[in-house]
Amino acid sequence: MCTVVLLLCPQVSFRVEYHVRSASYLRNFVIACVIMGLVAVALAIYYLTNWQKRANMPEIDVVLIGKFIFVFAGIFGTILFAVLYWTSVYWTLLFKVSISACSH
Repeated sequence: MCTVVLLLCPQVSFRVEYHVRSASYLRNFVIACVIMGLVAVALAIYYLTNWQKRANMPEIDVVLIGKFIFVFAGIFGTILFAVLYWTSVYWTLLFKVSISACSH
């Protein structure tokens, strides 16, 4: 009986193609990273000037430059993680919305 049903039902297939201009999203991601990188530099300078005043170090030396590099790397890593996370959330929601719009 199953073979009769299969023979009477025509085979149906469909194909969905998504076209996304990823160049604009990549450009926006790079812009967000550059702006947040500048924020990271500003925060690192702010943290280091406060630390320099508390440590009573009037001159710029190798220790201060090394500390700046490590503080900047920590802040930039956190900011980059946040930008990547929210970009991924945006892409996931955009993809889910496009799938639900096509399924109705």
